[in-house]
Amino acid sequence: ACALALGLIPPVPAASLRQVAKFTVPAGPKSLRFTPDGRYVVVNCLYGHLVTVIDPATRAILRKIPVGDEPVECAFQQGGRLAWVSLYNKRTVLVIDLDQGKILSRVPVGAVPKVVELSPDQRWVYVANWNSGSVTIIDAATRKPVKEVAVGRIPRGIWFTPDSRYAFVAIMGGSTLIKFDVAGGHKRVGS
Repeated sequence: ACALALGLIPPVPAASLRQVAKFTVPAGPKSLRFTPDGRYVVVNCLYGHLVTVIDPATRAILRKIPVGDEPVECAFQQGGRLAWVSLYNKRTVLVIDLDQGKILSRVPVGAVPKVVELSPDQRWVYVANWNSGSVTIIDAATRKPVKEVAVGRIPRGIWFTPDSRYAFVAIMGGSTLIKFDVAGGHKRVGS
């Protein structure tokens, strides 16, 4: 923003967007993501307590998966066949088979889990727990938590380096990024 204000970066014209389609999903869509393989659009319907699976070509709802609480965010494994979905009130992350519409696992995490992210090598799942002020690290193969690390209030965004060596967690409301050495036992190595 400063470089733009100083005239070092030329302004980019505003994009012109137009609506091409509209469709209805169950109550309270909180987030949506395309699966990496492009087969599905997954909508977490917070107030409907559903994960909705949509065909992106036809925009038809393929499955409404009841999850028993408010689904918040998700990340994908196996190209998009499996979704890891955080549940707002349950201290739980679900593993859902999107092809079958079935919950395969319920993994315990901290209070008010929000952002979920898988490492690029698909070995680790990191979950930002808002009310616990922590990050839960899950072994993706066993679907078991291996560690919970206190990071302070309020962990939000999670990003892994492409080689899965490090993860960074953004702390909302400040100017802090916390770095984890993933390969070195998920230790905090700086902030």
